[in-house]
Amino acid sequence: MAGNEDRKAALIAELARARAEIGGAADTVRARLDLGSRVQRSVSRHRWWWLGGAVLAGVLLAKLPARTKKIHVSEKGMKGAQSTAITTGLLLGAVKVAFDLAKPALLKMVTRRATDFVRQRWPTGD
Repeated sequence: MAGNEDRKAALIAELARARAEIGGAADTVRARLDLGSRVQRSVSRHRWWWLGGAVLAGVLLAKLPARTKKIHVSEKGMKGAQSTAITTGLLLGAVKVAFDLAKPALLKMVTRRATDFVRQRWPTGD
């Protein structure tokens, strides 16, 4: 019976040791996969290298040539496009002038209606 008890205690101790090893291995894997903390440590340890790299990347990006757009316009479609653009511009200008002239009256009407709505919805009890 004592041999059985010793065997049981040895198995329990071996299981505890295996669990501790697995837990330690899991912590190690978790720490190695934590990219955020690794980058943070690297930046704090090698701050000047990171700043230099950022400056170099900014200079290289600034020196890239600008992308140019290629616009192809046919001559026969220009007259219709100009006419449409002029008409649209005049129409939008007229609408803006009309709205600017009507703005005080519109504001007064909207304010009056909103005040009446609020008074009907929440009477003061006077």
